[in-house]
This record gives sequence, C-alpha cells and structure tokens, in this order.
Amino acid sequence: MYYFHAAPSEYRKIMFVLKDLRRGTGESLTSYYLRTCGHLVPAGVEFWEYDESTGVAVRVGT
Repeated sequence: MYYFHAAPSEYRKIMFVLKDLRRGTGESLTSYYLRTCGHLVPAGVEFWEYDESTGVAVRVGT
C-alpha cells in the first residue's frame, strides 16, 4: 500500500488479485483484506479480482 501512497495522484491505482475463496465462509481474499486492513488503503485505489476459471475480472469494494 505504500507504493499507492507514493504514486502521483493523477495515476490510476489498481490492485489486481487472483480470486481465491476461503473454505467454509466463501469470503474472497480481497474482501478479507479490505475488511481487516481497509484502513491502510489510500483513497482512489481500485481492487480487482480475476477468476481464472471463468476468465472474468470484477471490481471489488468501493
């Protein structure tokens, strides 16, 4: 997240993550990170999850 803080504000900031679901709850790694460490994420950072089984990327969070 430090690099997103340090990048110029006019840049588009994207965190691209391979979709991985937790057994039992079905919560994705990205959703878990945003829930537990969301306070570390600077404003304007986009989180995208890529599902390699379907070949589809979806934006996660706000």
